[in-house]
Amino acid sequence: MGRFLEPLAARLLIAAFLASILSSLAVAHETEPFDRRSHPFRVSILEADGSPISEFLATGEDMHIDQVKWGPDGLIWLARADNSHVYGQPNPNDMIAVFLQNGTEVMTYSGGGMRHPMSVGWDSFGNVYVPAEDVTFASDVYKYTKSGSYVTHFHTAGWTLIDEYSDIATVSMDRLYVSSWHGSGNDDQMTEFTTLGATVNTFSPTGSSFFHRDIALSHDNTIWVRTPRNGTGQELVREFDLDGNLLDYFSTSNGVPGSNMRGLEVDQGGSGTLFTINVNDRTLYEFDRNGIVVGSTYLQGVSDWITDFTFGADMSIWVANQASEPLDVDEAVPSDAVRFLSAMPNPFSARVEFRALGALIDESATLSIYDLSGRLVRSIEMAVGTGLALWDGVGTAGSPMPAGTYFVKIVSGAGTETTRLTLIR
Repeated sequence: MGRFLEPLAARLLIAAFLASILSSLAVAHETEPFDRRSHPFRVSILEADGSPISEFLATGEDMHIDQVKWGPDGLIWLARADNSHVYGQPNPNDMIAVFLQNGTEVMTYSGGGMRHPMSVGWDSFGNVYVPAEDVTFASDVYKYTKSGSYVTHFHTAGWTLIDEYSDIATVSMDRLYVSSWHGSGNDDQMTEFTTLGATVNTFSPTGSSFFHRDIALSHDNTIWVRTPRNGTGQELVREFDLDGNLLDYFSTSNGVPGSNMRGLEVDQGGSGTLFTINVNDRTLYEFDRNGIVVGSTYLQGVSDWITDFTFGADMSIWVANQASEPLDVDEAVPSDAVRFLSAMPNPFSARVEFRALGALIDESATLSIYDLSGRLVRSIEMAVGTGLALWDGVGTAGSPMPAGTYFVKIVSGAGTETTRLTLIR
């Protein structure tokens, strides 16, 4: 504890030094060798039997995805990070990126000093919480409004240095449960927060031999946590009640030779079985609550660099993994978004007016309007010379669309842009 009493500058240097060492240890256990030249990351979408449906690129060059989650809004949320992390400098490529189910990126969350996001969670008001680092590699939980505005950041009371917050989950009463790698005295590695950032409880004294990574909530309000060992050896999955009491645990190494797991999900049917992916054989394993393997699914068409997965509708499997081919220059994701379109009023009830910005006024452009599932509901041509277009909230079939969130994508010779719309009735 004595190091926490040293001057601030010394503490920051110590933090940077420790973070660099501990980060290298984490990579040794939790990742595969990575060719940093240009390979992007993708989301591969598979049927419940592991056969491929489709995929979409989700990063640019030299970037990766730490976690993929199916959000409460029906969108795909990705913790997207750059592989280069320079001490003391922000990284504009580090953000939470939100996608429609068809792979269209519609929104990002960043700012407030947040770097290298690890996961994302939500409260009942739509606020967004991101476990991430700051520019000095200190780890915090960053809070944003639903619209993307930075609010604050916080970490466990009494823990001056947090090696890494890894995942976050929200349970009853909007309490936040956050996993970490090394907490107070390398012991308490789970923290319960209020949505204001106040520490309620710390628990799980497993010592320094285990990381605490993915969190999955059961249907009876218990918390399952994937806790890989720091180094080689068994990887345990632990179950806690909401007060932090250890209820049960099992090893994923039993029945899965050479297990090297990523992700953790509870079944959507209510039986309480758990799912995790073994990177070594690219197989999704299903365990009962006693740790017995009760099912396995080989994942076709994914690479051996898998970082996370989630379940979509009809038990479809969404896997974050490295694409097999380098990203072409023409496909590179631009670092700075260009505004081509405005929409007023927003929210709207009767009609919304789209207005082209800048040189786009004199170009031909098509507006495509999608619902939350990624289904195209209307296409509108923008008038050349005026740069105006109107939508009355009616779909292609001529019926009024229901109230809710929609996305309009403009495609022209100048580029593309996606804007969020809210229809109220």
